[in-house]
Amino acid sequence: MLKSVRAKVVLLRTAILAVMLLFFGLALHRQASHGLEAVLDNTLRCQAEYAAYVLHGGEGGGEIAELGEHIVAHRDLPRDRKLIRILNAQGDVLFESGPSNFKQVNGMAPAAKAVRSGELVYETVATGRNSMRLISLPAVDQEHIQHVVQVGTSLEANQHQLWKFSRILFLCGLAILTLVTAGGWWITGAALRPVRMMVGTAKRIGTTDTGDRLEVPDSRDELEELARTFNDMIDRLESASKQMRSFTAYASHQLRTPLTIMKGEIEVALRKPRSAQEQDRVLQSALEEINLMSKIVNDLLTLARADSGEVVLETKPVDLNDVIQGAVSHRRVLAEMHGCSLAVNSSRGHRVWADRDRLVELIENLLDNAIKYTPSGEKITLDLRRDGKGFLISVTDTGTGIASDELDKIFERFYRGKNSQTQRIRGSGLGLSICKWITEAHGGHIRVVSRIGQGSTFSVWLPSLEAASQIAAR
Repeated sequence: MLKSVRAKVVLLRTAILAVMLLFFGLALHRQASHGLEAVLDNTLRCQAEYAAYVLHGGEGGGEIAELGEHIVAHRDLPRDRKLIRILNAQGDVLFESGPSNFKQVNGMAPAAKAVRSGELVYETVATGRNSMRLISLPAVDQEHIQHVVQVGTSLEANQHQLWKFSRILFLCGLAILTLVTAGGWWITGAALRPVRMMVGTAKRIGTTDTGDRLEVPDSRDELEELARTFNDMIDRLESASKQMRSFTAYASHQLRTPLTIMKGEIEVALRKPRSAQEQDRVLQSALEEINLMSKIVNDLLTLARADSGEVVLETKPVDLNDVIQGAVSHRRVLAEMHGCSLAVNSSRGHRVWADRDRLVELIENLLDNAIKYTPSGEKITLDLRRDGKGFLISVTDTGTGIASDELDKIFERFYRGKNSQTQRIRGSGLGLSICKWITEAHGGHIRVVSRIGQGSTFSVWLPSLEAASQIAAR
């Protein structure tokens, strides 16, 4: 039980409250003790002053014994509860009244101290099992100390009152601790109930079944934020799990196809002697399949490294016209092989903060995609222009186009279009995903507009060099 958060919170709160109550109780006990002592001292002082007043002509007159009896007879000085003693300046006892155990109290030292200082002296002295509060008041006659009056009483009554007070404090503190512990246990349990529900839901969620989600409490506190964060994490895990399954299926399918083709052609070629021309054809076919597998593996590696944050962009000021001209020079021959024309509309001076090699890869992927799906005799146009605080690179083809229900899916990894021509064209299915990653890594975005039978336009927006510098300075 002590391992639960609920128990730890309640025990910690109870311990803190117990320490606070202990210090508060000690302070109250000390204050009560001082208060009772002050009241007792004041009573004894008043009685001693009355005795000194009687001794030196205040009431009555005569011998010390008679004066002492007169003092004891006063209603405020009951003889069965107090010690009354009159001494001369030399410390000799002239009169003494009180219980026998009180008379055994040695008051010579405080009496001598009172004579020396000429002031009232307070002392707490032992009387066996209990203690006595004793005051010694010098009685002055004609500016000379003639007598010392000592009045004392047992502290047993005060100690009994303090004991009762301490017991009340203890019982009240125990009651407070009990109520706070019980209330804290209930409140903490109610507060942690959503957490227990989250734990139960989390236990039901498996690695393959991630359909359940935590119930988000409408509490507008940390628990609501925790539930939303946990659900977001499950969404990411579900997405990662789907990607992993898609990757496994895709990789096994895409890599198995060229391997099967190569295996079949090589087996056929080995069955009987072939001419040099036939061997060249087999080797050329195998090389094409190897190049396709190499591209698939490289694309997968690029995205895997991007997901793990291992790809570091080597950014610097780059002129987009130079990037475009470099990419077009690499793809113009490929376009001509497919019977397509490639037109470029760009000019110098459009500078961005970017990794040049990655931008070249981005534009080459877009051109590859356009060349694959554009029929022979059609035209592909690449256009560069300023757009707000950045630049817009557009690649437009007059190919087969993309269905509207597929536009939001074509940037997903491994997604291939459903139309028959798309299925016939071999590819990695990762090119547009890499384009999207490169664009967003440079602070831009990529869009597509397409119509079936009319072609498609892929537009990449990148922030200008000035805009990128302003964003970095924030």
